[in-house]
Amino acid sequence: MFEHILFDADNTLFDFDRAERRAFMRTMEAFSIPCDDGLFHRYREMNRQLWLRLEQDITGKAFELVNRFRRLLPDHEFSAEEMNKTYQSQLVEQTELMEDALMVCEQLSERAELSIVTNGVGPTQRSKLARTPLAPYFKMQFISEEIGFSKPDARFFRHVMAALDHPDPSRVLIVGDSLTSDIQGGMNAGIVTCWLNREGAPLPEGYRADYIIRSLKELLDIVQ
Repeated sequence: MFEHILFDADNTLFDFDRAERRAFMRTMEAFSIPCDDGLFHRYREMNRQLWLRLEQDITGKAFELVNRFRRLLPDHEFSAEEMNKTYQSQLVEQTELMEDALMVCEQLSERAELSIVTNGVGPTQRSKLARTPLAPYFKMQFISEEIGFSKPDARFFRHVMAALDHPDPSRVLIVGDSLTSDIQGGMNAGIVTCWLNREGAPLPEGYRADYIIRSLKELLDIVQ
């Protein structure tokens, strides 16, 4: 049924919520900055809003990723560039997978070609995948920082489809947890969409999800 499956990375295959917390706490420790849940949650919300903006405009991405630490900690003396570098290196170390990710990718790789589509940071995403047992199952990674456009921009997906030799869109499936980047991106590209909706939330008006699943293993019933 499907020739290509495009997987989002963070919180679809990788447990980014856990990775983000560990990387942030270890970064604060490295810079001797007292850290508690309140500071982490302020960072997390600031970071979430930043990535939502970057979905619309990738311009200035490198600056914004560094500047988030300056905005979060205006009263501390530190190099924001070094802090961001430390944080990214810590993220690479966090490679815990979501439940059933390895089993599902192993089986689906026998039925379709698997690729990763992500708005993450290029070196971080590539290093992280290489450190996991998922690596052999993915022939290609499409990363917004390298392409120059972010999901859900149709230009991101035009690049992907060209690299895949222009397959029939009806035989390309995107799987992701984000409505604003993965599902909207799939809609913009005219490909089949699968929303990984672990919480069972209602589908908001304006979005089209051809499939809605609550666990990755449900993909095995969809991709025949």
